[in-house]
Amino acid sequence: MKRLIAALILALAFAGMSARAETVGRVLLAAGDVVAVRAGKALPLAAGTLIEDKDTLRTGAASNLQVRFTDSSIMSLRENSELAIEEYRFGGSAGGLEKAFYKLLKGGLRTVTGLIGRTRHDNYRIDSVTATIGIRGTHFALMSCQAGSCLNADGSKAKDGLYGGVTDGIVAAITKTGEYRFGAGDAFFAASIDSPVDKLIGPPVFLSDRLEGQKRGSKKADSESGTNAATGNASGSEETKSGGIQADSRPNTIPAPLPQLQVVTTETLNVQGATATLPLAAANGWVSIYPVSALANSAEVVFDDNKKVGFFNSSNHLLSYGSAGTYPYGTLNGGTVVDSGSHTYPAGQVLTWGRWTGPTQIVASSGATLSGVPVLFGTASGLTQNTSLPAGGTATYTYVGGPKPVDAGGNVGSITSNTLVLNFTTQQAAFAMGVNFAGIGAAFTVGGTGTKTSGSYTGDFSGALSGTCIGGGCASTLVNGKFAGGTDGANAELAVIGGGFSGTTAGPVIFLNAYQSSSFTPGPLSKTLAVAYGTSTWSNHVVQSQFNGDIMTFSGNNLTSFNSPAGPTAFAAGNLNSGTVVETGSVTAVDGSVMQWGRWMGSTVTVVGSTASVTNPPTGVPYVYGDYTSVLPTSGTFTYSYAGGPNPVDGLGNVGTFNGGAFSVSFGSTNAISIATPLSLTVASTNYSLTTLCGGSCTFGSSSSNNINANLTGTCSGGICSTGNSVSGSMSGRFTGVSAGGLAVAGNVGVTNVTFAGAFKR
Repeated sequence: MKRLIAALILALAFAGMSARAETVGRVLLAAGDVVAVRAGKALPLAAGTLIEDKDTLRTGAASNLQVRFTDSSIMSLRENSELAIEEYRFGGSAGGLEKAFYKLLKGGLRTVTGLIGRTRHDNYRIDSVTATIGIRGTHFALMSCQAGSCLNADGSKAKDGLYGGVTDGIVAAITKTGEYRFGAGDAFFAASIDSPVDKLIGPPVFLSDRLEGQKRGSKKADSESGTNAATGNASGSEETKSGGIQADSRPNTIPAPLPQLQVVTTETLNVQGATATLPLAAANGWVSIYPVSALANSAEVVFDDNKKVGFFNSSNHLLSYGSAGTYPYGTLNGGTVVDSGSHTYPAGQVLTWGRWTGPTQIVASSGATLSGVPVLFGTASGLTQNTSLPAGGTATYTYVGGPKPVDAGGNVGSITSNTLVLNFTTQQAAFAMGVNFAGIGAAFTVGGTGTKTSGSYTGDFSGALSGTCIGGGCASTLVNGKFAGGTDGANAELAVIGGGFSGTTAGPVIFLNAYQSSSFTPGPLSKTLAVAYGTSTWSNHVVQSQFNGDIMTFSGNNLTSFNSPAGPTAFAAGNLNSGTVVETGSVTAVDGSVMQWGRWMGSTVTVVGSTASVTNPPTGVPYVYGDYTSVLPTSGTFTYSYAGGPNPVDGLGNVGTFNGGAFSVSFGSTNAISIATPLSLTVASTNYSLTTLCGGSCTFGSSSSNNINANLTGTCSGGICSTGNSVSGSMSGRFTGVSAGGLAVAGNVGVTNVTFAGAFKR
């Protein structure tokens, strides 16, 4: 299911506004000394003032400004700040031609982004002298500290540079060293355009919305307004107007801190000063569920994955989706929406749901057209494709609503019990519910486990259901079915589970439930492993990741087993058993992540390769592992140099040394890797110099599949080789760390089957 942006996007009310192409937004709040510099002139701003393209917005001491742009984004400037609107273009929908380019010249801001940048991330950016900020649908704050302008909590001056904090979504901070991504709850700091962007333990005190000048400005306010310092009562001639904004845009008291932007204003004024209620944010994602008696799971669940457009009314009720006659397709077709409702989550997500009843029409995956069947639906606004789940941990959920379960005959039931637990470490879901159809005498208890899924219309988890039914309305005492679900938000605070099961005498039962996380227990970070092992005639080298379902166990920092999702007897798998781990070590990468390595030795070591199973392989089992990388940089070229690893060993058991080497990696629309400095190994007096990958350069996959599989070529000399002898081999690798700061590789080379593993860092 698509990922729901954790801030409610509001439509812009510009009723009666004259048609001016350069108009880009409107002032919601203007407190204190706030102006727009336009054509060299400073124009005072007040609530309702229109903002134009190329304006530079400025706030003075003890002042703040809040602007809503035409794409429904909101930008709040704190005191002593300056923001230039370099280029803004929006035609009313996100079609790829829109742009929002800003430059933070000084001070700080907080923003909830809108439609621009949602479909094409390169259409939105905020430049500063230190870094460029891109977005992936988000809510964040920035503070540009210059010439000692920012103070720490103890009064000391903070380092100059750009500070940021993410409330929701993903922020991409870009300097000349590459792109660094940060998610909800993260804080970061960029010292200069030539420096990497560092993740902070927590946000500095000056990053909050509190006005730094509030205390020192209060005396000035007291003097100007005649406020009695002892009582705080205003006694001067100036009075606060409705809405807390003076007619001349100056408050008679120091303004309150900027509001948290996920709080939705329920009333505002249009340009003419009339009340304009803000409409509900338009839905752009949906899920539908309907009974299909011919299927084993009794129902079909259709998640919108940017494949088929949905159509909605002003209440965000789903009215139709897809193209007539082609799966997936559904239409209310003159029917009625009943049993509707909604739930707002703490971070701002809003889910809306209901049920179609009447002459509905559905095209199922079988191609059959179903008429008059009940359809449960859910919608949400501001959706983007879900790219990742928590790397580990367990979330327990509370049921918060949804349409009532219904059977194929239209009989409506009620939910009597409900539990949902998602384990992101093992990538499993545990779900159970009770449903009672009192009118026809059928009480169900069903449950099951599911695993993480991928692909169109499958959501994030799916699994089988089984249970029992009691009562005369039961089709059978034994029940079976299936469920699928999607999640969103920090630590997946939101979950939607839908599905169906064989049920009443009238036909299958369908359900759609919304949940909110009531607790989250963090788990260990998922790991990526590069491992090699072999004999004198064959070698295996693989990369695995816990995030993709592989199972790894550790004793301290030492790897003790690894298994494929298919189990310990399937490729690739291995077990230290009672063996020992030698040649251990570790290194810290530039992004703060740690890579660990070692080599298994012992007569009880077992491995399962692609061609055979081996006990006590003569090479041992060299390995390197690090933290899972969920997102790769989108630009930049970096050198990854050898930082350590276990010793290389040949198929005869001879132990050698890994002397060094480096890779050159370019990230972008096409990711490429090549050898920058030859990989140098020495085993049994034979020197290996590996100079090329894939005959020169290899390409590798996207951030969700960043495995590197490459052919190696080079030369060898000494030992079994004559000077200049050519050698070949192969290698696998995968990036590690929060911003791909490390690269774990494993491979083999030469006629004696030299097996190696290495940790490289940029």
